[in-house]
Order: sequence, then C-alpha cells, then structure tokens
Amino acid sequence: MESVLSFFRRIIPEPVLDFFRVPYHYTLAVLAAVVYGFPGKKLNVIGVTGTNGKSTTANLLAAILEADGKKVGLSTTVNFWTGSKKALNHTKMTSLGRFQMQRLLREMVKGGCTHAVIEVSSHAIHWNRVWGIPFETAVFTNFSRDHLDLHGTMDEYKQTKGRLFQSLRASEDGKTISVVNGDDVAAPYFIEFFADTKYLYGTSDAAADIMPLAHTVIAKSIRPDTSGTRFSVHAEDIRIPIHLKLPGRFNVSNALAAISVGLAYDVKPKTIAAAIDAVDGVPGRMEPVDAGQSFSIVVDYAHTPDAFDNVLSALREATKGKLITVFGATGDRDPGKRFDLGKIAATYSDFMVLTEEDPGSEDPLDIIEAIKPGIDKVKRNVTYEVEPNRRTAIRMALAKAKRGDTVILLAKGHETVMTYADGKHPWDDRKVAAEEWRKVASKK
Repeated sequence: MESVLSFFRRIIPEPVLDFFRVPYHYTLAVLAAVVYGFPGKKLNVIGVTGTNGKSTTANLLAAILEADGKKVGLSTTVNFWTGSKKALNHTKMTSLGRFQMQRLLREMVKGGCTHAVIEVSSHAIHWNRVWGIPFETAVFTNFSRDHLDLHGTMDEYKQTKGRLFQSLRASEDGKTISVVNGDDVAAPYFIEFFADTKYLYGTSDAAADIMPLAHTVIAKSIRPDTSGTRFSVHAEDIRIPIHLKLPGRFNVSNALAAISVGLAYDVKPKTIAAAIDAVDGVPGRMEPVDAGQSFSIVVDYAHTPDAFDNVLSALREATKGKLITVFGATGDRDPGKRFDLGKIAATYSDFMVLTEEDPGSEDPLDIIEAIKPGIDKVKRNVTYEVEPNRRTAIRMALAKAKRGDTVILLAKGHETVMTYADGKHPWDDRKVAAEEWRKVASKK
C-alpha cells in the first residue's frame, strides 16, 4: 500500500515540496546544533568542497596537520577521524545528517581535536546539514557537472557551493582563509568571496592573474614515476620538493590544495613534504587490487564526467596493454550525464563492460541504454558488452585481461554496499575483484 509520504510526493510538484522541506531541514539543523552544544565552536574547522577530489584533498590535509602535531578530526565520503579513533565511512553519505554531524563534531572535541577537516557536499549545504558549523577555512577543488537532479542548473550548483565561502567565520584565535583552484574555470567566482587571507593554487603561473593579491602555490616540474608523481611547489619564496604516491595529474591538484592550507596554517615545508610522502593512498581512490594477477586491477570512485576523464586519461597513459573498463551510472540521479560517461569511457578504453551501479528504482538495462549513444559517438576501435550483474561483469573483464593490461572498476570505490529498489545490499568492488580473479585463474 502506498505510504502517505509517497502519495504526497507523487501529486505535489517538487518546487512546492522544497518550499516546505527547506524550513523543516533548517529547524532540524538548529535543533541538532543546540542539542550537541555547537561543538564546532571549539574547533578550527576547514571545509573542502568541489565536484571531485574532496576526499583525497581532505585526507592529505589531515595528514599534514597531524604531522605538524595537531589533533585532527576528519569527516569525508571515505573515512572519519575523531582524534586517535579512525574508521571507514559506511553510510554512503559525503556529509552526514544534521544530528550525526553535530555528534561527530562533539566526539572530535571529546577526543582532544583542535582542528576538523570536513568534506562538504552541495547536498549538505542545500539541506542545511552543516548549519551551525563555523568554518574558518574553505577549500575549492574543482567544478564540473554533477547533482543537476537537485540543483537544476550548473549556475545554481555553483552558487550552492559558494555558500560555504560566504559563511566563513574566524575562530577566536584565527582568521578566515579561502583556498581556490586557479586552474578551474570557476576560480574567479570563488576567489571573490571575502576572506582575510586568500590562496590560489594551480599548475600554471597564469593562476596568479585571477587575484594578484592572493598567495600563489604553483606546481612545477611535474614528473610521473612508477610510484606516483614528483613535482616542485613554488609558493612565493618557498620551494618544496614533493613525492606524491597517488597517480594522475589531477591528484597533483588535490595535493596542492592540501599544501596551500598547510602553508596558511604555518606548517613547515619539510613537515608538509614528509606528510605527503607518507600517504600511500586513499581507500577507493585509484586503489590497486593485488590478487596475484599479471595485470593491474584498479578501483576508483569516479562517477562524474570530469572524474571519468581524469582517471581514464591517467590510466591510458600508464597502461602498456589494453585498458578494460567496467562501469555504469547511478540510478535516480542526473540522467543527463550518462551520455557523457559513455563518450568519455569509449575515448580511452579498448574494451568496456556496461553494468549496474547503485541502480536504485531504475532498471540497470534502461540506464545502460542511455549510456550507449555516448559510446556510439566515438569513432574509434572500441568494443563493449552488456552485463547488468556487476559481479559477472567484473569476471568478464578479468577473464579478458592479459599481462600489461589494466582493468578499472569505476564508481563504487571504497563503498561497501549497493543500492537497489529494496534497499542497500553488501558490496565491495575490491573484494569481488579478488574473489572473481581467483575463480578465473583456477580455470586457466
């Protein structure tokens, strides 16, 4: 029988529902902050927003601050820190609900944390999940298509993220700081928000032209190697040699964001370099799976067109053999991006298996049909197969791989559940890949 809530959702237009939702969620946010005593006021809070790279940036930054002797709290799509306690995030939420978030901040305070690094999604800003948290630093990673099912337009999406910068409040002993990716087309919008100190980072000196009075942090002499990337950071009169154990030029940008905040908090260059070098990886972000195979298996959380381009271009460059890609698209979310996902995957891949990825209430085959036109738009020798069952799709990809190839499993990353119409079911791409490779290997 249809619930009352489902009935009203069916007959009342979304804009009308939003009219009532916003004050409702605002009231919950105020209540949550009051119940837990506004714990964010006792922390130096740093918010990281952007379409992609937030979790990696936040983890690198937390490592830098921790290496500097600070007690750090962390909240990302991937993991939570509350001082000495560190755990994975199994909620499938980038930013927790209002009461959960305030409770987590209180646990950080109880754990002796002085600083908190929080990944801030546009959903969290829109629905007031981070209301009552006094951010003193805001970090912008990049801006590209995502969440248009919620925001409607790219401009509205951008303005929602801008509210984080607009909300900056200095702590009792601090100042407001903004850190912006100068390589991104949206940089002029984000850097214009008021902050006591502004940092622009990028891989080109042209970033300095956006805001001449901002501090600039530039990566030069970028050299990929077998263990990641080496580059030199030029920050006015400071030079820092960096060894980043994360592949891809996009991760250089993520590292620059974290380094910029470290410099803003007066962390010594040697400490920054050592902290970055000590980070071996971030769960589900270009994470290798070693099951004894002669080729590479990589798991990544990329699920937007921009992230697809970043990850697949990096792997295409690093792969001597064939690039085999397993992907789909999320159900009940921004169907307009499915064409782009197909087009980008076909641009870089040699073979693809189209499959499910959190289909929700949609039929995975319907989602795949929306991906196919993007593939057909690419005029190159690329083939694909359709297998809606993700486990079987992974097995097919692994069976096709040979020495020197790379199999990339996209979109699930660190996640440990798959969302269907009847709810969440256990799922982990990394475990499934290892299990399926053992089955494939036993038959060879």
